[in-house]
Amino acid sequence: MYAKPLQIYKGIDNKIKLLIKNQDQKLRQLIDTTVVFNLISSDNHELVFSRSCIITNEKGAAFVKIEEGDIVDVSAGVYNYSIKLISGEGEINVIYADDNYNAQGQARVVDSVYPQFVPSLEPKLGPFYNNNPNKHGYSDGTYVYTDVLEVRDRSKSRYGQQTVQYNATNFNGTVWTEGSLSPTVTAYPTDWFMINDRQFIDYNGSIYDNFDGKFSLIRFKIQTQSGSLNKILYRP
Repeated sequence: MYAKPLQIYKGIDNKIKLLIKNQDQKLRQLIDTTVVFNLISSDNHELVFSRSCIITNEKGAAFVKIEEGDIVDVSAGVYNYSIKLISGEGEINVIYADDNYNAQGQARVVDSVYPQFVPSLEPKLGPFYNNNPNKHGYSDGTYVYTDVLEVRDRSKSRYGQQTVQYNATNFNGTVWTEGSLSPTVTAYPTDWFMINDRQFIDYNGSIYDNFDGKFSLIRFKIQTQSGSLNKILYRP
């Protein structure tokens, strides 16, 4: 068997076909044999996992199925793999990877099938004891302004959907989502504009809003009459 580099993708089931040949480069009969696939760490040479292969009716062909759950905790990177063949009498043979009798091939585990999980942003809601506008949040006695979230690099699309989730306990009040196109918060921006608002009447639980747009900075303006706004989660 000539060992081609394998790509193993996280987030899906991987089905890999193996063609096993004898020393004359002819497909080997696999009836009454067991074929085992081993994934091995290239750093410390420890076994990551072994999987028995499925023998097909096709001469020399076997499939190894690496399920999504098998590699959920396996870090992306370069690994080695090996194949061993166990005869019906229990004799274990190494399947060589090339003419030089190397017994291992190379496998790369990649996580590019689906976007990686990025946690939501959670702005600070206070308490704030100042009335001077700044990026860390402040209160002017009537409204509370959360700290400023820099989201320009989090939203790569030209015009993407945003989600805000509110968690409240018997909350009466209003929350405004405000945006800015200022490229940085270093100089505190003055171009805040309202994106949307949400009014709460004795609300208890979680609720969310969606809105479209592309912004550099986001903050939330809160007016509380009674109850508690416990948390805001924002996903660009």
